Amino acid sequence: MIEHYYTENPKAKNKPRIIRTILRGEELTFETNSSVFSPKEIDKATRLLIEYAPVKEGQKILDLGCGYGAVGVSIAKTAKMEVTMSDVNGRALAMARINSRKNHVNTKIEKSDGFSRIKEKFDAILLNPPHSAGRETCTKLITESKEHLNEKGTLSVVAYHNKGGKYYELLLKRIFLHVETLCKKGGIRVYMGRGFDKEQRKNILVKDER
Repeated sequence: MIEHYYTENPKAKNKPRIIRTILRGEELTFETNSSVFSPKEIDKATRLLIEYAPVKEGQKILDLGCGYGAVGVSIAKTAKMEVTMSDVNGRALAMARINSRKNHVNTKIEKSDGFSRIKEKFDAILLNPPHSAGRETCTKLITESKEHLNEKGTLSVVAYHNKGGKYYELLLKRIFLHVETLCKKGGIRVYMGRGFDKEQRKNILVKDER
């Protein structure tokens, strides 16, 4: 059986690696392992999400599906924010804890399948959707995000526009009153949704537009 990076308790043999890179102008070091997403390098989409993340000092941030913590650690390192990192993959979370310590940042680590164990609300949620988990899973993460945002909160989603991104953009437009494209580069888009009418949109049913 092939293990994916959204496996809760990976059994694959450990293959530790070290990534040294610059994110948001800071030199950072990450420990990675097998059965986590993009273990050899910070992938292009994640880099763009980090670079264009619409975050501000003093905000509460959620790195949803954090993996080994590239997004959350880099945000926490370069700004005074309260950063929570969540994932279902226990091995990824272990790496996220190590990488928080290694890069001298304080983050909150939560093991959660989507929002199953997350009760609080945030000013910004950042998501690189787990495409291999299937469209239904990704749709659920995006749709449920609105219930975990403060009144002026934002959800940012990164994807290749022609490989799922167009669908996510349409999905965001069904959920949020305002949707912007923060970045267009190399076929990758960073989309941001903000604002929603709680009474009209509390029971949104999203149609899979293939």
